[in-house]
Amino acid sequence: MGGSPASPRLTDREREIADLVAAGLTNVDVAARLGLSDRTVDGSLQQVYRKLGVSTRQQLTAWLREREAAGLPAPLDGLIGREEDLARAAALVTAHRLVTLTGPGGVGKTRLAIQVGRAVGADFPGGVHLVELSAVNEPELVDDAVVSGFGLHLDGDRPAHRIVADRLGQRPALLVLDNCEHLVEASALLAQRLLTACPGLHVLATSREPLMVPGERVRQVAPLALPAGGQALTEDALRHHAAVRLFLERAEEAGGALPVGPGDLAVVVDICRRLDGLPLALELAAARTRAMTPAALLEHLGHDERPGILTAGYRTAGERQQTLRATVEWSHRLLSEPEQVLFARLAVFAGGFDLRSAQAVAGGEPLSPAGVVDLLSRLVDRSLVQVGAGSTGEPRYRLLDTLRAYGRERLGATGGAEETSRRHAEHHAEVLAEPMLTWSLRAAGEMREQMDDVRAALAWSLANAPELTTLICGRLVGYWGRHGPIGEGCQWMDRIIERLPADDSHRAIACANGAWLAQRHGRFDAAERYAQAELRIARAIGDTSAVADALTRLGDIARNRGRFGEAVAHAAEGVAMRRGADDAYELALALVVSGSALGRRGDHDEGRRQLEEAADLFGTIGESAGVALARGWLCEVAIRMGDLPLAAAQLAQSLRTYRDRPDAWMVANLFDLAAWLARIQDDPTRALRLAGAAAGLREAIGAAAVPALAEPVERAVRESRRWLGARAEEAWRQGVGAGPEQAITYALRETDWEAGAKAVRDAATGGLTGREREVALLIAEGLADKEIAARLGIGRRTAEHHAEQVRRKLGCSSRTQVAAWVVQHDLTPDGER
Repeated sequence: MGGSPASPRLTDREREIADLVAAGLTNVDVAARLGLSDRTVDGSLQQVYRKLGVSTRQQLTAWLREREAAGLPAPLDGLIGREEDLARAAALVTAHRLVTLTGPGGVGKTRLAIQVGRAVGADFPGGVHLVELSAVNEPELVDDAVVSGFGLHLDGDRPAHRIVADRLGQRPALLVLDNCEHLVEASALLAQRLLTACPGLHVLATSREPLMVPGERVRQVAPLALPAGGQALTEDALRHHAAVRLFLERAEEAGGALPVGPGDLAVVVDICRRLDGLPLALELAAARTRAMTPAALLEHLGHDERPGILTAGYRTAGERQQTLRATVEWSHRLLSEPEQVLFARLAVFAGGFDLRSAQAVAGGEPLSPAGVVDLLSRLVDRSLVQVGAGSTGEPRYRLLDTLRAYGRERLGATGGAEETSRRHAEHHAEVLAEPMLTWSLRAAGEMREQMDDVRAALAWSLANAPELTTLICGRLVGYWGRHGPIGEGCQWMDRIIERLPADDSHRAIACANGAWLAQRHGRFDAAERYAQAELRIARAIGDTSAVADALTRLGDIARNRGRFGEAVAHAAEGVAMRRGADDAYELALALVVSGSALGRRGDHDEGRRQLEEAADLFGTIGESAGVALARGWLCEVAIRMGDLPLAAAQLAQSLRTYRDRPDAWMVANLFDLAAWLARIQDDPTRALRLAGAAAGLREAIGAAAVPALAEPVERAVRESRRWLGARAEEAWRQGVGAGPEQAITYALRETDWEAGAKAVRDAATGGLTGREREVALLIAEGLADKEIAARLGIGRRTAEHHAEQVRRKLGCSSRTQVAAWVVQHDLTPDGER
């Protein structure tokens, strides 16, 4: 889920002029509308052309239209037979603030909604934001999913609709809220609140039933049109009926045997009628033409397996599902018994999964982990499991939502749901225990792919095995705290702590993790409450290590809240306890807290000494991230001491480590320190860019600034704004919009701002041209050179040349490696991320 990617940095005035030009106004009209001179408009428009890489008004209009739809996935194939639906739905969305597309499962509501969003994107300067609710299983998580769809995070007790309203203001924006049927009440309530709070927001929802919100306009998405019974049609006319055309095109894509004569087409028409023209049912059936003729397909359907008739109405989802259910059950009956067992067990996955996960979760008796390999391949061949490249280049599998729902029903009917869900939760607990999971860049990408299933494992274990939930969250807390969303982690920790016994050791662990996350989220009262609870439980059960941990944590919270005397006292007690134990890592952590608190209190020399000791201890045990942590806070002490060379040296060493072992919360603090340092060195532009980068990074992960650092950083920002005057806002916006890679490079003074931005763009695109990016994306989809040529309307030799250039520039020796690179770098057609 996510909003539109960042655009090139147009000023507010340039964006205003660009929007008016795209709306068809001449330069003279724009000047009159905005009260500007013709010359000013001409000059600003040339700046817009230069920044966007366009040269005509038509190109500018096309760029803006594509940009406003950039938050939506690009379609992988054409939308067949939905021209009228697309036009009418687009008109409804433009004219009304809440539109719901309803219809049976598998009818294509999601695909239609995405196309509508792309079609009307230019009408919504605030962007088109897609939120998929299919993996959200609990009503209370809908708010977080929607806020995340706007690129935001829940913030304490602030309601979701207020967070979104603060971001959008009056700007027109479109929210595509997909798959609402299982959370219809929560979706309806939030939609109503959002529409009330955000005057420019429009909502396009998909559901098997209306949301029943005042002002809602409902558009029923019907099955694809079918030839009427007994109607005499030519062969050409038959081929152009939407349902028939969809079946034929998907059969061709699957490499199936296509009908060639009128008699064969008649069989296809019968198949389409038996399947009621439902797109998903047709696509599943068309995939079977790899192994059987259309006549054989029709034979397997049989007259007694005719799908049920669709029924209109608000509360008829069960009956409407029967049509698709007939197709799914038919596909299921064609499976062998071991294949059926695997299919049902795989339905426990909420998102994608790799082979190892499939073996661990679904490989129990009567199957075996080794046997899963062949069975999974068969399910892929039968189009019951989808496969694509993951972030590592290895295959990742997934079930379509409708098939997953049916599989879970079968799993429950066979009595295997409890055991499979347990294996699923235990497997993800094991995955999270792997070294470096929360630190490495590659692992962070893998975690993002697995988060839907991690959430499913948490939800199941919370209801059935709270101790397992504590274990999973304990292993996940580092990921949440360093990569976000921190607010989601806090929500899970709150729920876990509520359910655990008051004086249980598991509760002490959960309180420790909850305190760590809550502090990073800015919930200092909750953090302190949890740390006090950890201390009380630890003392009650006689766990001296946990007592030392709680004391250090209380010191950490106090030092960040500005209560330095209290912080020093707690931290000193923690240090004393750790010196009596053989644990260099924990002692070093305690010294970091103590040294930083001393430095903030004004005991600079002792604070520096303790932080240097902590860095040395971390270094002796090979903890480079710990060294970076100690050096980062030593930078602050050095600034307070007035030793600017020492501060700059510590800052640089810390940032270089966090490049490879990212901790976004700590990096944001380092950007604040760099901004403070830049202001002292009379570089206000640099100060504002770096402070803006800190703010942008915190917003991205849902983190809060450290109160004890707020005063000097806010002063640096105020003074820099006063110094720069009208130029200040541009410097701030540059920082907020920069990614961490560019900001780190800039903070290290390795390059200037413009060169850094270009380097990041080049790294993001591998130096590929626009056409080469398109080819790389199609390679990642699994298309051959011939198919790429057809998709892009170019010659096959040209496609082969582009593919070779892509491999050469990216340093890849195979198409699989290209696909992995595309996923790892989140490549998009325009090169932005």
